Amino acid sequence: MAHHHHDKAMSWGYGIGLLALLITTAIGLYIWAKTAETIAPTSNPADNIYNQVLQQTQEIQKALDQRARELQRQAEGAAGATTPATAKTTFDVVLISPGPWPKKVIEVVRKATGLDAARARDLVNSAPMGVRTALDRQQAERLKAQLEAAGAKVELR
Repeated sequence: MAHHHHDKAMSWGYGIGLLALLITTAIGLYIWAKTAETIAPTSNPADNIYNQVLQQTQEIQKALDQRARELQRQAEGAAGATTPATAKTTFDVVLISPGPWPKKVIEVVRKATGLDAARARDLVNSAPMGVRTALDRQQAERLKAQLEAAGAKVELR
C-alpha cells in the first residue's frame, strides 16, 4: 500500500518536471518567435516546417499579447470604477434620453448650463450626454430632478 503511494508521488513530481519543461520550451519558443526571421521557402521540407511553426508561434503570441492587453484594460477599468465610489463628492449629470418633451428638456439644459438655444438643442439631441460635470450631490440631485420633471431620463455618475 505504502509502495503504491510512493509511485503516485513519483509521477506527480514527474508531472511537475514535465510542466516546467513545457513552460521553458514555450518561453524559448516565444523569444525565438519574436526574434526569428522566416527562412526563404526552399525545397528542404525541414525549412518549410520551421516556417510554419514560426508562423503559428507568432500568431499564438499575437493572440496572447492581445489578451494580455484586454485583461489589463479590464483591470484598469475595474480599478477606475471602484476607486472614486468610496469617496464620491462630485457628480456628473448625464442625460440618457430627452423623453417625450425635448423642448422642455432643452430649456432646463439652457438654464443649467448657460448655453444658447442651438447649443442646448445639440446637447439634448446627442444624448446620452453629460449636462454638467463635477457638481456636489445637492446640485446634481436638483438638476436631475429638474430634468426628470421635464420628462428626461437622467443618470448621476
